[in-house]
Amino acid sequence: MTHKPRERGKYERDTRRASFGHIVQALSSDFFYFTLDNKGVVNYVSPQLAKKWGIPPESLHRHYTGFFTDHPKNNDARRTIDNTLNGPSSSVYELEIHNTLGKKYHIEVAKVLILDYKGKLIGVEGIARNITSRVSNVELFRGLL
Repeated sequence: MTHKPRERGKYERDTRRASFGHIVQALSSDFFYFTLDNKGVVNYVSPQLAKKWGIPPESLHRHYTGFFTDHPKNNDARRTIDNTLNGPSSSVYELEIHNTLGKKYHIEVAKVLILDYKGKLIGVEGIARNITSRVSNVELFRGLL
């Protein structure tokens, strides 16, 4: 099958999203797959996340900062994501987000760049893991000391 470069890139992204997304979804309900465009707008999230949160998937398509709470660790996460959108990829990081219903979650994120056939950044894809219960347990333990 022959594709023009732009069509080939879209085909490759869609194929990767479909295959990688299924792997992530099979891991557990604590993981989800996502992609951002080169401006930081969420353009895909694993369907099971929307289902788990009880919201339509389209409501997740907004700038990533729209999910951030005022937790201090989000300042570092914001810098990390912005740096990724403007340059090299970075390590795994944690942040606190809220869903569209206001419930807060602590997540751990790992991501990679999506480059077009010319090497230009066109987005980011990543996997996130819900670590809310782990963070809550650590905070509870610290409170006991």
